[in-house]
Amino acid sequence: MLFCLLYSFIVDGIKIISPTIPDSVLIMIPIFVLKKYLLYLNIVLLFLLYMPLGVKGQDPHFTQFYATPQLINPAYAGVFNGSFRIGTTYRQQWSSLGAPFNSMAVALDGKVLNDGVYHQNPFNLGLVVQSDKTLKGSLSSNNLSGIAAYHVPLNREGTQSIGIGLSAMYGQRNFNFTNLVAASQFASGGFDLSIPSGEVTFEKMKPYLSLGAGILYCNTNEEEGSFFEIGASAYHLNRPLQSILYEGTAVIPMRVSAHAYLQRYVGDDLLLEGRLLYQIQTESDYLLGGAAITKLLESDPEGSLLGIGCWYRTGDAIAPNVFAEFKSMRIGFTYDIQINDIRKASIPVSTLEFSLRYRFKSKW
Repeated sequence: MLFCLLYSFIVDGIKIISPTIPDSVLIMIPIFVLKKYLLYLNIVLLFLLYMPLGVKGQDPHFTQFYATPQLINPAYAGVFNGSFRIGTTYRQQWSSLGAPFNSMAVALDGKVLNDGVYHQNPFNLGLVVQSDKTLKGSLSSNNLSGIAAYHVPLNREGTQSIGIGLSAMYGQRNFNFTNLVAASQFASGGFDLSIPSGEVTFEKMKPYLSLGAGILYCNTNEEEGSFFEIGASAYHLNRPLQSILYEGTAVIPMRVSAHAYLQRYVGDDLLLEGRLLYQIQTESDYLLGGAAITKLLESDPEGSLLGIGCWYRTGDAIAPNVFAEFKSMRIGFTYDIQINDIRKASIPVSTLEFSLRYRFKSKW
């Protein structure tokens, strides 16, 4: 099984470095390297498979986390102008390495007791679908979350509010090696994919249920033309089991987040905004922060706009950002520039992220 993974990595890497090598030569290079150490590699793989994978596992993350904010805090459900909202984010990480990490999330939320006014709807519901794939789909994770949030105005004007949110996520990871090549399929100087690989697959791994909760405070100051919010959340509160085998004991570690956002007019048609997000999960943590300037193309703040910004993830990447909004639709694009050790690789790496969001303003 480990042979499959390493073979694919080596072949993809050689293709990138030397694309002119004939296929007849290309397929032989990893064989001579890996078959000599195949016994030791499978011993290592067995150790990795049966150890608690969840101990050091991390949830996927997005640079444009605000496009699907329910992934950061369930209390974000219903926090928008309008009655119904749908957003999606797609991230392709390290695509130049041949086997990129692909992450996608789709989030929907709406106001149950709807009057179309910001923060005046106490009860809101949401749904989030998330999918992550790598190694040409051989490793995948799929999650479905239901969200409920309750917001309470703190004054008569409704300019201040506090909300709490709860989430329940059903998730499952899958290992499927049908897209990879095994040592047992090597015959007559080449690979015959019609030969059964004999490799073990884990297409039906044990599903799990994960619980999360969050709190969110919002403050709108119309006189100063500013908006401020701050919140915190925790996911995997019940530390669910996430094991390759049904009888496994691996758990998903709790993920804790704290975030803040400030938006302020700096002119009649210019908006300045800044965001901060801190996340920690086991021994891994990071701080993502940045700012953006937005040019209003119409006098109506809910009209069209264009903006540019930049994000910084501590010790990892700098991500320039461009975005535009046309009435109720907003699109955004970021490109991560690596500043970690991977930038020293001879092969340039790239991470692209795209987001799309649409708000329905009409009442239900």
